[in-house]
Amino acid sequence: MAFDAFTSGSSGSSPKTVQHTVSSPGANVAVYAIILSDAGDTVTGATYDGNAMTQRAKDTGLYVYEWIGTAGSGAKNVTVSSSSGTLYLSVISFTSVSAFDASGNGSDFGTTPLSFPVTTVADACFAVAAFYDGGQSSTPTAGSLTTKAGANGDYGGVATFYSTASLGTPGSKNLAANVATGGTNQWAIVSFSPAATGRTTKNTLASPLGVEIGMNWRGGL
Repeated sequence: MAFDAFTSGSSGSSPKTVQHTVSSPGANVAVYAIILSDAGDTVTGATYDGNAMTQRAKDTGLYVYEWIGTAGSGAKNVTVSSSSGTLYLSVISFTSVSAFDASGNGSDFGTTPLSFPVTTVADACFAVAAFYDGGQSSTPTAGSLTTKAGANGDYGGVATFYSTASLGTPGSKNLAANVATGGTNQWAIVSFSPAATGRTTKNTLASPLGVEIGMNWRGGL
């Protein structure tokens, strides 16, 4: 799996639309909408290029929506709807993704570096996290084993982070960020599993002369 592209986006009322271009279009692309509603739990849905996205993680107005499939080339609309409030929307995409794995969420006052925990189920997952600084007008930075994709174009305290590398074997994992400590920080995190890659298998046949003949076959899992 690999990071593909990030669109910082902006804020506005519902329906809020941001155009996102997948850098490497094709199969097994994951697109994530990072959303904050300043009115709380008011988001009612999201779409990517007209296709419904699935809510995967949420923490009081902070959302991660996901779409996995075959992405076309060029700019595509990501649109979020809500019943009220101003929406802050950013978009991030990854390639070679198979499926949703797990999610987590939480909030904290006064801790930095701040960990975003998730318990993965599959091997070699990656993770993406939405972060909100609770209105502190801060500029959070990436912590250990974490990359900051960027922040919302209209408010830097709504940021997107992702795992720098594979999270390895299943179990409890953390992304981390260096954050301001004067207010309540929130996060919502989603892990996702890699698409299968081809493997080479050697089939050995016996010839009439008793000599083994090796044949290589390459296929997908």
